[in-house]
Amino acid sequence: MSATSRAFLPLVALLLAAAQSPRLARAEETVLFYDRSMRTVSLRPPSQGGNAVTDSSRTQIVISIGDRRIAFYEPERVRLYDFERRRVLEVDAIKHLYSDWSLHAFVASAEDELRGRLAYRAQLERARPGSGPSVLELESLFSMSASPTRPGSRELLADSSRGDHLRFYVNRRLAMDAVLSDSAFASGRAAVFGRLLAYQGHLHPRMRAALVSAGRVPQRLSYRFRDLNDETVVVFDLTKISSAPEANQLVAGLAQVDVPDPAYAELNERLVKSRACATPSDWIEASRRFEAVALDSARWLDAELARDERAIGACETPSAWPKAIEARATLDTAVAACRAGVAWRDSAGAISALDRLDRVNGRGHAKGYVIDLLRARARLASGSVDLGSYLMMGGLGGSPCMSGAWLDLAHGYLKTYQPVLAWLCLEAAEHADCPGCKGRLGERAQLERGLERRHPDFFE
Repeated sequence: MSATSRAFLPLVALLLAAAQSPRLARAEETVLFYDRSMRTVSLRPPSQGGNAVTDSSRTQIVISIGDRRIAFYEPERVRLYDFERRRVLEVDAIKHLYSDWSLHAFVASAEDELRGRLAYRAQLERARPGSGPSVLELESLFSMSASPTRPGSRELLADSSRGDHLRFYVNRRLAMDAVLSDSAFASGRAAVFGRLLAYQGHLHPRMRAALVSAGRVPQRLSYRFRDLNDETVVVFDLTKISSAPEANQLVAGLAQVDVPDPAYAELNERLVKSRACATPSDWIEASRRFEAVALDSARWLDAELARDERAIGACETPSAWPKAIEARATLDTAVAACRAGVAWRDSAGAISALDRLDRVNGRGHAKGYVIDLLRARARLASGSVDLGSYLMMGGLGGSPCMSGAWLDLAHGYLKTYQPVLAWLCLEAAEHADCPGCKGRLGERAQLERGLERRHPDFFE
């Protein structure tokens, strides 16, 4: 048995376990077994030695298709696309872990990268018309329409399909070659299979639409895509068609780790703690009591940190202090620095506030983590997302139920084109559900409606 086959066994076992379970009131899924080969060639000029194969692989994959979900089994992982819940579950059966991500985040990631490539193409075209990459090739790479950008005048997508044989050419080169089997998909499942290809494949949207319209299981599917100077050909050869009860227990008994990358271990810890947040009023009321006690004992910085914690974390209007206390407290340079950390309105103001915040020492203060929170927000606003997110871990470590803090971190990840992380933060903000943040907690839904409007074929 090969190493690849041994690695594949734990994932296939997940499917077989479902097939052996009771069939009461469980829908049957269509299960497709394919041999998949992939070959990547680096396109180089003769002066650099000419084209060269840089990667080549062959493996078995399994695709289990339901009415509103589809699972893609590979040797190292399985991804379950749940179109009902708009989620993507990634399972590592060897480590007994799974991640639960937003489907929208994957579409946002593809859209962001496609926009970046199109912007770069526009620069090249302005400098020298005809020098930019093919729009059709980019649409194939991301399996997404580049609208409103139109293909160049010399670009061509041609359909030469005949009967059971679907063939498409991009710029006169074969881009998809599919031979259909005699097996028809159950009603609606061709569309589910097409959506899998939108996420897992690199097929032009028109090619995906042709496969869906055909309504039959591909016996052989071959497609080509180009990413910068690398060109890859992928071939799927059907070996078996079967069925199994819907595998609802795919993640049963597995630990949820939404950010398995060790570089984000601290973020994952904060996300785990955020899921334990219960009633938001509990921490907010505790913060108010802390502020009152601190004011009563003339601990101005402690009182200010509690006040700022709610202003940022719970989106509250900063509480007003009695005039006599205000006059004394504002003489404290640390208090003034923290207020500057709340009051800035643009990146220049954030940078100015940082200079003062960096001189505030929170050691020995119960709410010293709020200083990290203030510094994190200012760093994020000034464009320093790595340091800003690092400092935000300190702030959220002190209080993981702050909707406003999660929203600020989400914006930082969105600005740096990390939508999967951004969506996790947006969802954590919603789970914390601080009443004062209601106006901002609709951001995720608004982003998602836009993605569904622009790319309906990824969702329905």
